[in-house]
Amino acid sequence: MTFSADSYLLRMAVLLPAVLSLVGVSLAAPPEAATITVNRLDITPPQAMLPPPPPVPHPLEPAMKRATESLNFLTTHVRDYSCRVVKQERIDGRLQPMEFIDAKIRHHLEKAGVVSQRESLYLHFLSPAAVADREVLWVEGRNNGRLTVRRGGTRFQYLTLDLDPHGDAAMQYSRYPVTESG
Repeated sequence: MTFSADSYLLRMAVLLPAVLSLVGVSLAAPPEAATITVNRLDITPPQAMLPPPPPVPHPLEPAMKRATESLNFLTTHVRDYSCRVVKQERIDGRLQPMEFIDAKIRHHLEKAGVVSQRESLYLHFLSPAAVADREVLWVEGRNNGRLTVRRGGTRFQYLTLDLDPHGDAAMQYSRYPVTESG
């Protein structure tokens, strides 16, 4: 079947007004001065009809849950422990050298209102050389709350002192007193 250009234009002239009326467009005048009226339909976007998405959990939530569970376990079951502490602090804007310390810590324990174990702390400094072999001992309620410190290091290594844990000598290389450890 062949179509001529005239028959094609004739068919389009008949079909075009019908198609335009289906989509809401009317031709009120001849094509050269046509006025097109478009009827607008208000359609609600699909996103507005959907329920809001469930809140997304924070990425650190599983880690925080595990940390809380671990802390609860430690506070109820662990009474004493040993560990190696690697300490490096910035004091007065200067980064201090790394210190390696073996620590032994016992927590306060009461049974029926009677103290069966006092909180205590023992530190043995391994490095750097300036503090190597320094030992610190603190027992809650003993020695008037003072630290017993064997100096260690390269000078006066066997000198033993009783120091206030919050005093200048004990806090010289630390921002926190050792009694807050553990």
